Amino acid sequence: MVGLKRVHGGDIWRAAEESGRLSGELIDFSSNINPYGPPSGVDKVIVASLKGITHYPDPESRKLRGTLADYLGASSPNILVGNGSVDLIHFLANRFRPCRALIPSPTFCEYELAVKSAGGEVVHLVLGRGDFSLDVEMVLERLSGVKMVFLCNPNNPTGNLFPRDRLELVAEEAERLNVTIVVDEAFMDFLEDRENHSLIKEAVRRKNVLVLGSLTKFFALPGLRLGYVLAGEDLIAELAFHKEPWSVNHFAQVAGIAALKDEEFISMSRKLIAKERKSLYEDLLKLDRLKPYPSKTNFILVELEHPAWSSIRLREELAKRAIMIRDCSSFRGLGEKFIRVAVRDEVENGKLVDALKQVLMDY
Repeated sequence: MVGLKRVHGGDIWRAAEESGRLSGELIDFSSNINPYGPPSGVDKVIVASLKGITHYPDPESRKLRGTLADYLGASSPNILVGNGSVDLIHFLANRFRPCRALIPSPTFCEYELAVKSAGGEVVHLVLGRGDFSLDVEMVLERLSGVKMVFLCNPNNPTGNLFPRDRLELVAEEAERLNVTIVVDEAFMDFLEDRENHSLIKEAVRRKNVLVLGSLTKFFALPGLRLGYVLAGEDLIAELAFHKEPWSVNHFAQVAGIAALKDEEFISMSRKLIAKERKSLYEDLLKLDRLKPYPSKTNFILVELEHPAWSSIRLREELAKRAIMIRDCSSFRGLGEKFIRVAVRDEVENGKLVDALKQVLMDY
């Protein structure tokens, strides 16, 4: 896999080491984690369940799957959980190996890494440059030459949402051609009307559609590693047979259950993130030579329009001010003129905007 590099945001440990600061002194805009989480009850259930560490975790995660089913409006037999969604991405790539997979770009790098590490080949489809829209007609044309399609919706790092009715067309044609569609909905939880955009119903009723989800982003549990895949019962049963046992630890299971049941946290987070996203987008729009792209989720892609600016240098300058951003030069189809910033709370967003003003004035 020469030329491929695994780069992610959120490496606060390395950033602290390189900056000579404590991790708690940094403001992390590089990882797209809900700043209002985790839900307040999560730490309590972890402490209360400490004695469970002396037992193997439930290998089928039955209570967690039941709670997920209630949250998603599905059934437990339609759900398989894993050690984070990246664990499941690589698991699926291996289960369907070797294959040619269609992957739009720019998008999350792990789809390509997973396919190639499983001996597969990737067919790239470039998203529309102006708005990063998905050319569904082009997807339909290329389906006959692939066995899998990976889609991220809302897409990371662009923040835009692909229309559900267009994805349903892809799912229908893919089923006819026996092509597997994997839709990563890791950021769908941030939408107040997620049920109007999710492909969960398609995944339940079709044989070839799988929806991925994660408790990392919205519920702010990246350190516990917890994700899920939702599909038809027969497909989930087949996947579960091949999944290694005990891949979801005891604390992840009890924390996931507590988080999913916190309806007040869920409602509050969606409202606050929507409010702060709008404010941050408008503030970034006012800065000279910065072009923020509209987003439906908890991060904003920003293009640097000044010829002297680069994402790498901007990242380094902001790091001196204890602010971490995502340099997007590692994303296929972007380059050194793009950064991604998470939506955080009002105070921290203000610090980012002020720091950007200071840094960009010096260029």
